[in-house]
Amino acid sequence: MTKMEKHVQLHVPWGVILIQAAEQWKASHQGKMPKTSAEKNEFKKFVKSLCVAYSESVNFEEAVNNAKLLYKPTGTPPNV
Repeated sequence: MTKMEKHVQLHVPWGVILIQAAEQWKASHQGKMPKTSAEKNEFKKFVKSLCVAYSESVNFEEAVNNAKLLYKPTGTPPNV
């Protein structure tokens, strides 16, 4: 996600913010998502850095609060 004007950023859904932030993160981290606590905190800071006015952007706050959804492994459990 590139820097946008404030009024445009306020209307981007938090899920889109997370997806685009994850793509940018993986591009600069050998295709991997954060695993350690420090990396996860760094990712959240990265998401915040994409916002022009974080304190006014509920959608970016929601993206940061829901970042944990990106860290969960996907797939079907072996016992299913």
